[in-house]
Amino acid sequence: MTVGGQPAAGTSNWFRRYPSAGKPRLRFVCLPNAGSGATVYRGWAGQLPSGTELLAVKYPGRQDRLAEPPIDDMERLVEQLAEALAPQIPGPFAIFGHSVGASIGHELALLLENRYDRTASTLFVSAGRAPGRGRPPQPAVVTEEALLVEIERLGGADRAMLADPEMRALVLPMLFADYRLRANYTPTLAAVSCPLVAYVGDTDPDCTEAETRMWAAATRDVFDHRVFPGDHFYLVPQEAALLADISCRLAALNW
Repeated sequence: MTVGGQPAAGTSNWFRRYPSAGKPRLRFVCLPNAGSGATVYRGWAGQLPSGTELLAVKYPGRQDRLAEPPIDDMERLVEQLAEALAPQIPGPFAIFGHSVGASIGHELALLLENRYDRTASTLFVSAGRAPGRGRPPQPAVVTEEALLVEIERLGGADRAMLADPEMRALVLPMLFADYRLRANYTPTLAAVSCPLVAYVGDTDPDCTEAETRMWAAATRDVFDHRVFPGDHFYLVPQEAALLADISCRLAALNW
């Protein structure tokens, strides 16, 4: 395995693949939060069960897709993503999404079921509100200062990075597009057919434990949830504990 992972063949540049130690038997599709890229998951592969190949999603407009315009429409993003992903999941697969990635993951799982006849083994959602439930979405941020306030509110570490003018010029278009996508998104209220596991930090200002439990209505199968210490980005300090929980659930699947 290369340190930074490698592009998955035939994926139209949508995925960075982190191969498993053994023969791949399950693909674990990981969706980043707003403002992040595929490399946020680069440390996860070595902590997953043997035979699990991690496919980290590369959204347009960031990292090695920086030259492409970002996508700020959920339906268009998920349509393109599902088309690229379907050939990459010939066998069992699971989906993980953090924050807005949780919403993308739910829409992706539904589209794969309905159009491609592919049902995920498990859908994992993290720090995201259930579709059509809980508080209404935040309005789109329209100024740089409002964006910085929002990043600080969620506990993100990007404010120092955005203080650099050159970095800000590169990152802001992607961030604004991500927040437009979230603000303009109308959730699909249908339930997935697979088990669904929801995670949240106990001091997350954007998603409470009660709102996390509302994901139970988004599956026709088994639902479970777990609360970790931390804010919206609890998964950084709690990475080992989170991956231990995910790995236990993946290992229990009948591959």
